Amino acid sequence: MIKKTVAAALSAGVLATGGALIAAAPAQASACPSGRLCAYVVEQPSSANAYDSRTWTGAPGTVSGSNRNLLEYRKFDNARSLYNNKSGYTAVVYSSPGFGGTPYRLNPGSGWKSIDGSALWQNVASNQWIR
Repeated sequence: MIKKTVAAALSAGVLATGGALIAAAPAQASACPSGRLCAYVVEQPSSANAYDSRTWTGAPGTVSGSNRNLLEYRKFDNARSLYNNKSGYTAVVYSSPGFGGTPYRLNPGSGWKSIDGSALWQNVASNQWIR
C-alpha cells in the first residue's frame, strides 16, 4: 500500500509540473559545499533575497583552509559575491595577498550577494578562518 501511495504521489507530481519532477531549492548558496568559502562570478539582481538560493548561482570557486593568495584562483580573482558555509568559523577575507589590505568578516552560514563597491570587488585576495 505504501509503495502505491508513493508511486501515485510521484505520478501526480510529474503531471502537475508538466512531466518534470521539481525539487525544492536549498536554503543555502547554490552548490556551496559544507565547510567551504565560495566565490561566485555571476552578478545577482539587487532585489535578490540574501537567503534565497537564487542569490548565488553557477559553480562556485571553493576553499576550505586559509590561503595567502586566492588570486591564483579565477573565481576569487573575479568574485562578485561570497558565501561562508563553514559552520562555527568566521571567514576573514582580505583585499591583498598575505592577509593584507582591508579585512572583511563573513559569519558562518551567511554571504554577500554583491561585493560591488568594496575593496574585495573582483579581488578576494586571501582568507583566514577564526572561531
